[in-house]
Amino acid sequence: MELPLEQKSFTFCGETANLALRQSIETDLVLPDYCGDVKRILHCGVQPNIHVVTAAGEHIGAEGELVIRVLYVNESDQADCMEQHIPLSVAGRVKALPVGAVFDVRAGMEYINCRALSPRKISVSGTALVHIDVLEKKTETYAAANEMLETQTEAVSSAVLRALEQKTLDLSETLALGEERPAVGRLLRAKGIPVLQSVEATDGKLLIKGKLDVELLYLSGDGSLFMLTHTLPINQVITVPGATAGDDMDVSLTLRALYAEPKCDGNDEAKLIELAAKVSALVKCSRTEVVTVVTDCYATNGTLEPTFSERAFPLNISTLSLFRSFSETFETGLDGNMTLLDSTVLQTHNTISGENGKVQLKCSAVLSFLLQDTDGALQYIERTCELTAEEPLDCGADEVNCTPTVWLRLSQPMIDARGIIRLQIDLSAEGAVFVMQTERVLTDAVWLEATDRDGQSLVLSFSKEGERLWDIAKRYQTKQSLIQEENALQGDILTEDHMLLIPCAG
Repeated sequence: MELPLEQKSFTFCGETANLALRQSIETDLVLPDYCGDVKRILHCGVQPNIHVVTAAGEHIGAEGELVIRVLYVNESDQADCMEQHIPLSVAGRVKALPVGAVFDVRAGMEYINCRALSPRKISVSGTALVHIDVLEKKTETYAAANEMLETQTEAVSSAVLRALEQKTLDLSETLALGEERPAVGRLLRAKGIPVLQSVEATDGKLLIKGKLDVELLYLSGDGSLFMLTHTLPINQVITVPGATAGDDMDVSLTLRALYAEPKCDGNDEAKLIELAAKVSALVKCSRTEVVTVVTDCYATNGTLEPTFSERAFPLNISTLSLFRSFSETFETGLDGNMTLLDSTVLQTHNTISGENGKVQLKCSAVLSFLLQDTDGALQYIERTCELTAEEPLDCGADEVNCTPTVWLRLSQPMIDARGIIRLQIDLSAEGAVFVMQTERVLTDAVWLEATDRDGQSLVLSFSKEGERLWDIAKRYQTKQSLIQEENALQGDILTEDHMLLIPCAG
């Protein structure tokens, strides 16, 4: 028969599904009248903007736009650019979409190719890749100690999840260029980096403060390049049921969409830029609690068939707040004096691990450079760099779980007469660090039959040095305390060979 064991539980954030959804791009772009003829393509960039994530039944998907921008040299040997938007729509299936699930969405390009079919037509092909992680608040159960059983227990500190939410923050602002900057001809690039600065919690509410650092590159009317940076403030209150003051907050911000559209001012000059962005806030609130689990058990008056299962208890050991600067050099392979017009990070791939009491972050980044020679000819190149940064952990655990927000910034770029680019790369990473503690715990037990003592009250047993009294008591189905009392023993482990009197329990 089954014993009436009290079942206890703890909650954690679990990943139900991980989807990689792709959309192929095969499109021909016809240049609008205000663009010059294509002489030579320099670069084609595609920016995925996610507007909404849809979920119904087993189906999950994402809708948005792909913003295609082609930078090229026109017939006048000047930089020129065209922009076109095409729909983005991807969908997949999950076996069982849990109620209350949240979605961590990231979008990028798997690859992109671009070529000129004629001076007025450009062919673009590639694949957009949308990652959707389906997260839910999961529950694991374990059995509590029972007075009918002899049990060994262990106190385990665990980060118990109290709230899991995803909210989309809508940001917008109209930016005036001012007198010192020329009007916008065409926009070449729009990038945004969301940065979390602080989180304050009250009952069921979170105040999120941060910023979205926006970087814009545009062409003026005469074909000159201009860089513009601006900061959109993030200061929003969101509802997070279950969150309370004192919880450990793991909040990550991800840019889902960014738009920058030039507009005319009162003088009919394109000296206004309308900025609009969608930033996803993924919120995990937890609190460290001590749970007592049964690691071994037996019955003194019968045969017991216990069930033990592996349970992973997460523990928030620290918050990663990492900053490193790297001085990097890149060979361009270009001869003669060159002017570096623009440098930026195109894409990054990050991996994180825990080794030898440290968190190690490896970042592979693709950088792009736009250069101009003394004759005014433009050149575009891309280079890859590998960056590694380490941070000590608060404990020596090797297995850690951390999904930090990582961003790179370039500063002090310059190129020498030999065509070597030197610059500084600032790497920042923020996120909660969890160590996963795996324990073998009691989850169930079945009573098979009673033990027939046949009138015995004492058993003589020869035991060796180093044996645990728990193991001896379990072997003879008695209580450890009775063995200690009968043999005047103090510790839990025998310090020498011993002939023991084993009292029968019950």
